[in-house]
Amino acid sequence: MSIERQAASGLKWTAASKFVVQLVAWAVTLVVIRLLTPADYGLMAMVAVVMTVASTVAELGLGSSIVQARTLPAPELAKVAGLVIALNLSIGVAVALGASLVALAFREPRLTPLVQATAFQFALSAVGAVPQAMMSRGMQFRRVAWIELASGLVSSLSTLAFALARWGVWSIVFGNLAGSAMRSALLVIFGENVYPDFRLKGIRSHIRYGGTVTLTRMSWDVILQSDVVIAARFMSPSAIGAYSVGLHLATLPMQKIMSVVNQVAFATVARLQDDRERLTAGLLRGFRLATLFSVPVLWGLSSCAPEVVRTVLGSKWEDAILPIQVMSLVIPLRMVSAIMWTAVTAVGRPEVYLQNFLIGAVVFPLSFLIGAQWGLVGLALAWPIAWLLAFLAGFGRVAGAIGVSARLVAAAMRAPLLAGLPMAGAIALTRLASDGLSDAMRLPLLVGVGAATYLLTVRLLQPSAWKDVVDVFGRTRTPGSTTNIRGRG
Repeated sequence: MSIERQAASGLKWTAASKFVVQLVAWAVTLVVIRLLTPADYGLMAMVAVVMTVASTVAELGLGSSIVQARTLPAPELAKVAGLVIALNLSIGVAVALGASLVALAFREPRLTPLVQATAFQFALSAVGAVPQAMMSRGMQFRRVAWIELASGLVSSLSTLAFALARWGVWSIVFGNLAGSAMRSALLVIFGENVYPDFRLKGIRSHIRYGGTVTLTRMSWDVILQSDVVIAARFMSPSAIGAYSVGLHLATLPMQKIMSVVNQVAFATVARLQDDRERLTAGLLRGFRLATLFSVPVLWGLSSCAPEVVRTVLGSKWEDAILPIQVMSLVIPLRMVSAIMWTAVTAVGRPEVYLQNFLIGAVVFPLSFLIGAQWGLVGLALAWPIAWLLAFLAGFGRVAGAIGVSARLVAAAMRAPLLAGLPMAGAIALTRLASDGLSDAMRLPLLVGVGAATYLLTVRLLQPSAWKDVVDVFGRTRTPGSTTNIRGRG
């Protein structure tokens, strides 16, 4: 089976598992949001700042290095596995010991036990990271899909159980730990386990590649988490919670879709890195598919945000309406940017993103600092503006590294973006025409009108738009054999 077909089959299996998990996760999230308070989500947003950066350091890009390497002898893999375990355990201990300093920095004493408990995730990652990387290297996406399905369901249902028991913010902490424990256990049971060698000799190339990836990711993580850090100085935990929930709901579709796409795309691009013609064709198809699916979901969410929040979340979350509306608009562009980042890393050029770091280091914190002066509204508006400026400033370098042009990327995105405009207009007109209906009755009407308008417009603008969807989801077969995971195959 060709690499493209393996990728398509993997995308189908991964998407199917994510779809099931997401149905449960969305339902659980909506119930949990009603049970928890904005302050609870504000606290978890602060914990996420620390965990995001620490997790990036602990992984050191070594999982990506395993997948990307052209060859991977067993002694070399054992040393990488040893370094992964040592780093995760060390960072986990450091985070737990430094929890009180985190609380002091945020001027929020309730953070200390939350950070300490969350630090257990590093021990779980230590045993599951290498088996997961080896599955991706072997393009065993069906097996990964089942593991993600099981762990996602455990995480969601555990969170719900703790929330119903009135555990407050601890519901999220314990739910995440339960899901991580299930995931690591299944990776160890069904994955390729490697006896670790804690010597570093002979893995300099992995450390160099992973270090570059880590520095890039960590730099961007710090920059992107600066919104909460800055907001903590100007806004209350409740306001930060409303902002965080708005951001969470606006980016949730992107996170779930990109967790599917990137998982398959990284291994696929790594195998096609020496065949640029096939690589370019595959990337453009990825841009088309990502935009085709993301525009109706995200722009539709933006257009229906008032009804969604009031009907599903309740009146106490009305402050999250504006963040959802403005942030959702830029998410399709963020998804294309994420695919480009994955491709740059997979072809062995992570240093390209380091060149964009200085731009982001200025644009994001400065935008958040200016926006925070106007509270929740200003911070919500600063987020999409900063992303748009950063994307435009760094596009040329990234595109050049993977062999695409602005013209090709724009052509791939054009039809879905143009179709999104009449969709938004149709939703607005339907809202005016149904002014006498309750939010609960109006919401399905808005969704139906918006979806029909989008599908019809895409059909008129680009009749061939659905061919890629059929190629990926309608004509793939499950691979009959696994790929040789020791070499490129």
